[in-house]
Amino acid sequence: MSSRICLTNRYMKLSGKQKDIDLLKRFPNDGRIKKYWKQILKFKRTGYKVKNISLWLDYLDLLSYFGKDINNPHYLFPSDFTKAHDRFVKKKRAVQEREWKEARKRREIQRLNALNERLNEFIKAKRQILRHNIQQREYRRDCTQQL
Repeated sequence: MSSRICLTNRYMKLSGKQKDIDLLKRFPNDGRIKKYWKQILKFKRTGYKVKNISLWLDYLDLLSYFGKDINNPHYLFPSDFTKAHDRFVKKKRAVQEREWKEARKRREIQRLNALNERLNEFIKAKRQILRHNIQQREYRRDCTQQL
C-alpha cells in the first residue's frame, strides 16, 4: 500500500525517500500536496501538531481564498487552530451568502426585465389591433357616407 502511495505523486515519492511515509499517510491524495508542498515542509520542520490534516489543508485553502500569506508562520500555525479555522469558515460563508444573494437579485431583475419586455410586446400588438379596428370602422363609415 505504501509503495503505491509513494509512486502516485512525485512529492510523496520524495518524502518517501526521506522516511516520512507516516506523515504522508495522514495527507489526503487530492492534489493539495503539490499545491502546498512548501507549507507541508514547514509543517514537518516545526513539528506543529494537528489532529486532522485535511482540516489544516482546508485552512490553507481558506487562507489562499482570502489572499493571506500562506508562508507566514502566524497564519500557517495559529495558536488556536480550530478557532482560526472556524473564523475563516464563517467569513467565507458570509462572502458566499452575499454572492448568492447578489446572484439571486440579478436573476430576479433579469426575470422582471424579460416579463416587462413581453408585456411591452403584448401592449404593442394590442395597439396594432386597435388601430386596425379603428381604421376598419373609419373606412366603413366613409363608405356609408359616400352612398
